[in-house]
Amino acid sequence: MKHKKQMKLVFKDENFVECLKWKYKLEFIEIDEGWLIISTEEFINNIKEIECKCYEINNIVWISMFKNLEVLVLEENQIEELSEEIWDLKNLKILDLSDNQIKELPKEIWKLEKLKELYLWWNKIKELPKEIWNLTKLEYLGLSSNQLQRLPKEIWNLKNLKKLYLRWNKLQELPKEIGKLKNLEDIFLEDAFDLDNLKQDPKELLDILKRLEENYKFEIRSKEYLKEKVYPVLEKKIKKE
Repeated sequence: MKHKKQMKLVFKDENFVECLKWKYKLEFIEIDEGWLIISTEEFINNIKEIECKCYEINNIVWISMFKNLEVLVLEENQIEELSEEIWDLKNLKILDLSDNQIKELPKEIWKLEKLKELYLWWNKIKELPKEIWNLTKLEYLGLSSNQLQRLPKEIWNLKNLKKLYLRWNKLQELPKEIGKLKNLEDIFLEDAFDLDNLKQDPKELLDILKRLEENYKFEIRSKEYLKEKVYPVLEKKIKKE
């Protein structure tokens, strides 16, 4: 690569550097420990997608320089907290943070207003920030295999949401506002509830789930889960009241 314009950048995560090298066939010139030279404007402004899977990345530094980035895939790494630089990616449409160590989704997520797909499968998230309602362009929301105990009632503002993945969580309640998602096509609920620690009136939860089943498409395993495990427990609790 010809270095007509050069800039010194600090990448604290060597795995991220290796990922960029491999993904874009770049020849980085190392100046000193942690310092690298790459061509800037021509390279950076043309990058629309970055995919770094299985690199044991802990965090991303300088990601905000990729102002035109539309797709960021950081699946199967070791990320625990999201770098503030991510919120500067105003053109981001797809963000995949699946299979990491994330415990909390920052409220700044609302800044990614163009986001259409957000995948957070296989993390350790217990609760979503209510600010997620600002992602009105969101069509796919993947939350399976977390530790979610509840969803914010503001979720109804995700008016363009088509697919909602909630499998394998620890939901103790479900907001009735979820029934206002008029464009929702599929909802995945297999093993989504912590039936031993419900904090919602069982009759209310049963009514919500019945209405969802009437109005939305459930995949077969979710239907079986509700019919065989959830409904019997809720009906038993109702009878005891």
